[in-house]
Amino acid sequence: MSTGYTSFENPVRVVQLHSEGYKTGKISKKIGVNQRTVQRILKKYHDNGDQEVPRASTSSGRPRIISNRGLRVLGRDIEVNPTLTARELKVANPDIVAGASVTTIQRRLSKDLKYSKLERDRVRRAASKGVSSTRPIEPLSDSILSVHHDIDSPSVSGPSQVTNPSDLASEIADLKATLQRMQSKMAALEGREAERSLCPVRALKFYLDKKKQMGGSTQGLWCSVKDPARPMSKNALAFFVRSVITDAHKICPDDSFKLLRVRAHEEIYDAYFWFFRRCEEYFLCKYLPPDGVESVGEHIRLEISIYLEQFPEHERHIRNLIFNYLLNRETCISGCNNMDEIDLMEIGSYTELPGGNIVLPGGYSSILGPLTKDIPESQLLKGHAVECVRWRVGLEGTSTVDSGLGQDLLNKPEDNSDGLLGECKSGSTSLATSPSRRWRPKVEVVCQNGKKFYADHVICTVPLGVLKENGKTMFDPPLPEYKMDSINRLCFGVVNKIYLEYERPFLNPNLTEVLLLWDPIDPKEPVSERWFKKIYSFTKVSETLLLGWISGDEAKYMETLPFDQVSEKCTEVLRQFLNDPFIPKPKRCINTTWWSQPFTKGSYTAVGVGASQVDITNISHPLYMHPTSSKPAVLFAGEHCHPSFYSTVHGAYLSGREAAQILCVPDTPPEVVLDVEGTADLSSWVQGY
Repeated sequence: MSTGYTSFENPVRVVQLHSEGYKTGKISKKIGVNQRTVQRILKKYHDNGDQEVPRASTSSGRPRIISNRGLRVLGRDIEVNPTLTARELKVANPDIVAGASVTTIQRRLSKDLKYSKLERDRVRRAASKGVSSTRPIEPLSDSILSVHHDIDSPSVSGPSQVTNPSDLASEIADLKATLQRMQSKMAALEGREAERSLCPVRALKFYLDKKKQMGGSTQGLWCSVKDPARPMSKNALAFFVRSVITDAHKICPDDSFKLLRVRAHEEIYDAYFWFFRRCEEYFLCKYLPPDGVESVGEHIRLEISIYLEQFPEHERHIRNLIFNYLLNRETCISGCNNMDEIDLMEIGSYTELPGGNIVLPGGYSSILGPLTKDIPESQLLKGHAVECVRWRVGLEGTSTVDSGLGQDLLNKPEDNSDGLLGECKSGSTSLATSPSRRWRPKVEVVCQNGKKFYADHVICTVPLGVLKENGKTMFDPPLPEYKMDSINRLCFGVVNKIYLEYERPFLNPNLTEVLLLWDPIDPKEPVSERWFKKIYSFTKVSETLLLGWISGDEAKYMETLPFDQVSEKCTEVLRQFLNDPFIPKPKRCINTTWWSQPFTKGSYTAVGVGASQVDITNISHPLYMHPTSSKPAVLFAGEHCHPSFYSTVHGAYLSGREAAQILCVPDTPPEVVLDVEGTADLSSWVQGY
């Protein structure tokens, strides 16, 4: 009697190929079984006298591998109840996977169905909170199990055929289930198309409504509504979250003084990050914001309100406090009083350079030193505040015959009695010595101390705050109207730092930052009673040095207070939030005063509501003494003159370099001389080729 073989061996095909003259190795490659199995089949065939083909035994019902149809059965079980484990699936389907190990089942689920333990645990945690939409597992009928078992077990007579009525019914059920899955996928695709036709905020609302209509939970749904056109890698997102929340000490200002869970921090930081990213994408995408939403603050608060709908009332408050902290922090980053001042359609015009921010150990003096080492100290004048820039003096007193390009200087002394610097003159040495051909400057700079300086060109790097304050009187003739309109539309916010130095450390060594979760500021409250609520955090610079940030109107008011009063209020805030009445007072407290400084009048530029990149370009436009002048008389540079890097040091540097390059370009192209050996003139040289 012949020995039976398992279902993956095909003795009939082996004997058939052997009779056709195929060798053992060829047969093994042709039918996909190992060579030893082919040899065993042929040995039994020869032992039976080359007459009886070894039969393929029926499967024991406990295969050691999981067939594709069996895997589909497991997939349907998981769709019905995603909380099932591999062991529970093995118990529920003994005729299909009882012979396979739990590890094998889990591997097939993870590899083929993309169903991992992490996904199962997530669903179980949601179910434990009462927000899961899963249904109990439905028992599978014996006929379905038998069909899948029979199809995966080919017999000697060839491929199996479904002839049993119960088998046919099972196949029809499978086809119906496949059709339902295809319909659900088509509906999902239609939903995505509908989402793409909406702006991001409406898309978020669309998904939340659809989820509620299906009877499911909306918790965690916001993270799947990211714009598919602007994806961000998981690693980059994880790095962003870690870099913000690592070792942070987040405390509520209420009586509980409790620490929030890190998991909630990550979720809120992630949500806020994508809210802000969607604001930035309006600058380039085709979407329009919701009606009536013009500022970044309005847009983010709208998204926050939609996001908080999924949480119960007692959880909304603490999450809203964290969002308010993030908005206060954003005012210091953007340079404004509140985010309602920042234009929504233009927030994406700012370009972030890779690499992050750096701190110069020696301050900005370490940059100025190398840049000014080749300039004589006598040429770097301090204490000469500019009162007026007269940028058309070259046209004054000129005759009608004169070209008006500043070539002649009439009725102007050539001595240096008014503070005329020799280096301010034109660098040319071929000027005529006759009185009518003396050098004629284009610009006169009048200082508050009475001194005057003359030059062909002036690069004005006055901050935007000073232009807002004195722009109408600083230039003669006054600046063009379009330039003044752009100056007034742009924001120039105030951002200040508060340094607290202590005798000894008092914070935990693992603590790097104390975040202050204030309630939203009431603008009706006097600024003298609420200014400290704009301080959103204290960062540990060293074990004995803390740094606080403050912006807007509150920062302006703080500049009017003495250092001792600022120190006392900061100590009071730290004692309240840390719930420790023994927090020491700092031995020294200093703060910046960018608003009070007459030569800054603020910190850096932001694009306010109604402004745009065009306004930055308008401010950077140079002024020409005459329409036919080859080079401008006054050029503008500074962080407020770079359309993409405004509010940054590198933006100021690049704009100044660009202005200098404009002046370095020669008025006429250099003469090209062809020196060809053996030629007398150009015509003979051309004729030779």
